[in-house]
Amino acid sequence: MKRRQPFLPGGSAKPFFVICALLLAHVIFAQSAITGKVTDKDGIGLAKVSVFIKGKNIGTITSDDGFYNITAGENDVLVFSLAEHENREIKVGRTSKIDVQLDAKINTLEDLVVVGYGSVKRKDLTGSVSVVNVKDAKKTASYDVAKMLQGQTPGVSVHGSGEPGGFVQIKIRGISSLVNNNPLFVIDGVMISAPFDISPDDIETIQILKDASAGAIYGSRASTGVVIITTKKGRAGKLKVGYNGYAGVQHIAKKWDLTDAAGYRAVTNQAELNAGLTIAPGNDPNSPSFIGNVNTDWQKEAFRTATIQDHNLSFSGGTEGATYNASLGFFDQTSTVAGPQSYRRYTATVGMTGKKGIFSYGTKIFYTNSQKVNPFNGSNSKAVFGGALTSLLTTIPTIPVYDPNRLGGYGGADNTTQRAITLNVIGLNNIMKNESDRDRFIGNFWGEIEFLKNLKYKLNVSFDRGQEEGFAFEPKYDLGWYYLNNTSYLFRRLG
Repeated sequence: MKRRQPFLPGGSAKPFFVICALLLAHVIFAQSAITGKVTDKDGIGLAKVSVFIKGKNIGTITSDDGFYNITAGENDVLVFSLAEHENREIKVGRTSKIDVQLDAKINTLEDLVVVGYGSVKRKDLTGSVSVVNVKDAKKTASYDVAKMLQGQTPGVSVHGSGEPGGFVQIKIRGISSLVNNNPLFVIDGVMISAPFDISPDDIETIQILKDASAGAIYGSRASTGVVIITTKKGRAGKLKVGYNGYAGVQHIAKKWDLTDAAGYRAVTNQAELNAGLTIAPGNDPNSPSFIGNVNTDWQKEAFRTATIQDHNLSFSGGTEGATYNASLGFFDQTSTVAGPQSYRRYTATVGMTGKKGIFSYGTKIFYTNSQKVNPFNGSNSKAVFGGALTSLLTTIPTIPVYDPNRLGGYGGADNTTQRAITLNVIGLNNIMKNESDRDRFIGNFWGEIEFLKNLKYKLNVSFDRGQEEGFAFEPKYDLGWYYLNNTSYLFRRLG
């Protein structure tokens, strides 16, 4: 009979210790340090994101910059959780670094909408209010907040001249006034008539109040609708520096199909013969004054590639009790029509919010300096029929763009040979000078005391001041028999 050996040191217990060591080594090497970064859709690190192993009481949170470090096994599943964001679950596997992007939750019925009398959830609204998707609106390369609203919400029409720095018209309730149908703009509680001095980079949310009940608190000024804009605020944490910008070109995508010189002569000659007139000498091949060597494509000569650029540098940070933010912006745009027209703007913004017990306070200051070279908007001496674009499209093709024999150096029509009242838009656009320099300061200061829950008193003090200086000069020129100016005009305006 074979005797059974006990597991004793020095005996046959050796295999037992070998097995235990292998099991322990497997446990040790299966656990490893996992590092990574949690960001939002824009690549910005998210602070205080809960990172834990599913089914285990092991976890951590991300730093202010979104970084984390946790020990987990390759079969473990990491769960990433943050309020107002969708949770993510990722199996560790054989990796030591896991970067994660968390998307914001889409729950439009729970969104807070700013109206005249406070903030309410969208599902509780009874009036007509539209919330603009600011991310989509900023895809439009524009200097103007109003221009960004084009095509963003139903029932709102936006019209602009297209010139650099040109004013934009908005209609929310159609035409209700013979004077001004633009809506009232409210920026961080400050009521203003035009928002073109505010950089789009500083905007966080936009709501449009379309009916009388939503904007009733603003009185008669809200009769044409209200656009409420909330700007960005600082967030608690370390100093964060951000940059946002773009640079590009703009051009006229489509042109009108117009007649050339031969087509123009054919139409004009037949019209004059039908009227019982003789053919204009400049259009008659049998006349010594016939103009056969000029065939100007005015759209080709006038339209050009323009440049546009926008740059914004932002700073934010603070503590739980007080936060701050600041930004510096630069915008520059040239014209798609031949001429010196351009628009350049410098912006600076400083804001602060804080809370101490039942008292909350805040301030926001905007400063803007803009420099605009305007296109001609008429002549002091002669009428411009239909404006610059209409005049450009109706300029006859038998006059040249440049003519050194005329005062000013630009071509024009002759009454005897061509019998046409037609304007050389390129010439007038370059001869006339029309510049403006504008400064604007908007300040907003507020304080709020919460006596009881949902019982608050808020005092808001705002200041809006703009100053503009303009300069216009119309020299002597000869752009044809009708557009002949023998007197120089100089204008200076202050406002």
